[in-house]
Amino acid sequence: MNTVMMTMLRPTVLFDPQNKQHREWALKFLEQRTWAGCPVMFALPQSEPSVYTMITRELSLHYLQQEFRKRCPVVKMPQKFSIKNG
Repeated sequence: MNTVMMTMLRPTVLFDPQNKQHREWALKFLEQRTWAGCPVMFALPQSEPSVYTMITRELSLHYLQQEFRKRCPVVKMPQKFSIKNG
């Protein structure tokens, strides 16, 4: 069932800290404290309390791995969710 609301929804994507565009959107959110200008919605795994918390954790891991050039000893929570668009 396609409604006006469904056609106006932003696409849902998984946050990828290696994607420069995703990092720029996260920075814009931190500066403006709103997702209003973001062209996508980030999927939220059930194991995470908020999109902000998930992105903060993912970015921390990303930059720690870059700095130390090895895998960080962090156990990732199993992510149980599905993305449905339209």
